[in-house]
Amino acid sequence: MSKMIKFPKIGQFRNVVKRVREACDFQGLDGNEKPIYRHESDYPSLKFTGTVKLHGTNAAIAFNDDGIHVQSRTRIITEADDNAGFAAFVGSLPQNAMDIMEKGGATVFGEWCGGNIQSGVAINGLPKMFAIFAHRKGGEWVDLPYSAEEESVLSDNGIFLMRCFAEWSIVIDFNSPEEAQNKICALVDAVERECPAGKYLGVSGTGEGIVWKCSTDPSSELWFKTKGEKHSATKVKTLSAVDVEKAASVNDFVEMTVTDNRLSQGIESMKEMGLPIEMKSTGDYMRWVITDILKEESDTMEASGLVAKDVGGAISKKAKVFWFAEVNKF
Repeated sequence: MSKMIKFPKIGQFRNVVKRVREACDFQGLDGNEKPIYRHESDYPSLKFTGTVKLHGTNAAIAFNDDGIHVQSRTRIITEADDNAGFAAFVGSLPQNAMDIMEKGGATVFGEWCGGNIQSGVAINGLPKMFAIFAHRKGGEWVDLPYSAEEESVLSDNGIFLMRCFAEWSIVIDFNSPEEAQNKICALVDAVERECPAGKYLGVSGTGEGIVWKCSTDPSSELWFKTKGEKHSATKVKTLSAVDVEKAASVNDFVEMTVTDNRLSQGIESMKEMGLPIEMKSTGDYMRWVITDILKEESDTMEASGLVAKDVGGAISKKAKVFWFAEVNKF
């Protein structure tokens, strides 16, 4: 039986700053098994590599001992129960392209994008493509090599390695991460003005952002995403903030987090899960929005002195207005 291999949710710059600092300050557990943190030494400087973040839908091809299965972000898909045509695309690939990606049993993750999958970005309207951004093998994230000849075969079949569009390197000194923040913001602004993937493929237009991975630690705990203002799910005063931005009230928190971008992401997630955009799916949509906000903005809530019961009703009220407008389009 094929097993779903989920791709992790990628956090924000501030989440990685907190994780690195906490790991450095961790001194063990006290008598009640609670962690002890004490800052006694300098924080490390770590190198990160960035690749362009494309606006599409998460997809994967899993090569197992018992065969191959195709995934969306949350479920195994088939040509009969597809997500934006990805399973049909994989089913049409020649064997040599599949052999190149197999690489000894890896699961290949990427963005299924282009065509009419999303809108408002440079790659919208281009032929649909699969842009590979990660490989998981034996329970670990690995960087698998591809020769120039293999990359050519893949690109001829609508498959690209994300790094071929653009790649950036930065060193973050976690004693003063603000120094890297300015460079990150400048790079994201440039991507939003001109998508590197679009430019590579011969079109001009808006890009979404950059995904960063630590060059020396493959753990997804040290991955973070930086989006431009047009695609950010949260209204913030500073892109790629180092510290949590507090909300002064519940209304302030809702204004900050229940954005049209996040609510649109919820609509796309409903479609990806195979749920209809109909009144009967209202509860599923509300759960998605509330869960996404509580997970991504838990640190903002804590800093603002808010808990789930404080914000749940206000989130639902705003999300329902957006949802009902979408349902009425159909």
